[in-house]
Amino acid sequence: MSKQIRFEVGCFHFGVKKIPPFKFKGEDYIQELNKSLSSIPNIKKIKITCTDIQFKNTEIEITTKPPPISDGPDYFPQPEFLTIEFQIHIPYKNQKDIYTKLERLGMRRPKKATEDFYVTIDYSYYFPVTFIELTNFSNEFFYHDAVFIVREFLTEKFNDNISEYIQFEDIGPSPFHANFFIVEKKDMKLDDNFIITKIDASEPIKEVIFNFNKEFLEDKGGIEEIKKYIFWLIINELGFFYKLIQIFKLHEKKWDDVQNVLDELISLQKEKGFKNYFKKMFFSSSKLNQLFLNIIEFESDLLSDHNYIRYNYDDTYDDLNKGYLKPFIDAEVKNVEEAKFATNQAREIFSLMENHRIKSTELLIVLFAALIGVIGVIIGVILSLMLWL
Repeated sequence: MSKQIRFEVGCFHFGVKKIPPFKFKGEDYIQELNKSLSSIPNIKKIKITCTDIQFKNTEIEITTKPPPISDGPDYFPQPEFLTIEFQIHIPYKNQKDIYTKLERLGMRRPKKATEDFYVTIDYSYYFPVTFIELTNFSNEFFYHDAVFIVREFLTEKFNDNISEYIQFEDIGPSPFHANFFIVEKKDMKLDDNFIITKIDASEPIKEVIFNFNKEFLEDKGGIEEIKKYIFWLIINELGFFYKLIQIFKLHEKKWDDVQNVLDELISLQKEKGFKNYFKKMFFSSSKLNQLFLNIIEFESDLLSDHNYIRYNYDDTYDDLNKGYLKPFIDAEVKNVEEAKFATNQAREIFSLMENHRIKSTELLIVLFAALIGVIGVIIGVILSLMLWL
């Protein structure tokens, strides 16, 4: 029987839950993480490897709570050379409960389930990447269910307050939408890299297959070493992919900020009555200023992020390095760069509202000036009458 490994990819991270102020220490973080994972009976064979001496010796005063990885713009903490590995057993009865929660996503419940997973979280140059290997996997286990199952299980456990220091975080869409296979092909000829990949990013259920032959197996010293080698080959591409996901989510969030202020201004303009007229006069000015700043900040971030993407894309792929997952990365780059946000329309609405506010202010000034003039005439007439009498 040919040797093979099936794995899936997601983006998990263990953030810091502790309430500021406190002093963050790299060594404390590693110890608390190990303690948290060890408290879950389903998790065994925990191995946390950190060769980042600078991170271990880090001591930082934390005064505000770091945002979770899903909110960005980065994540905390950010070790450069940290690998978290563990075996996790999730019985089918627990998986049935998870599937019940996920029925709204249209997920089907398999008749059989893979209950054992080996999780590796490694930190790339760009972002943390999670590899989930299905051990003794069932062929009836559906496409990319492993990431969902492990993610929901860990979320539930950490929501039970198993730690006052560590919190579980993730960013989606998770998983990376492909099934990965490492498969021995005994009759395969050697090529320059000893690896052939099959990638079809256009298929609804995508597969990435890494093939190797007997000579490559012997050269690397076993299929486990081949797995580690493949993880090393693709981790930066995957890290870049999840960084793109975070950038896109931030764009959506900041555009929501623009839209929310617009909605407030429109609601304000709909209010009627003499009392609300003055309310609109005073509050619309501050809201319009906030809208203008939100639009400028959003457009500035778009420009900066697009430059970042172009620079790092060119750094990831060049004439010598074609990568292995380029079709997937290209699709996500296109998704981020070609996303349509109605910034021009927002600017036009801002201009219309600002002109309306200015004209209303000018009219109010004219009315007040006329009123003061009338009052002045009346006072003058009264004084004249008083002097005449």
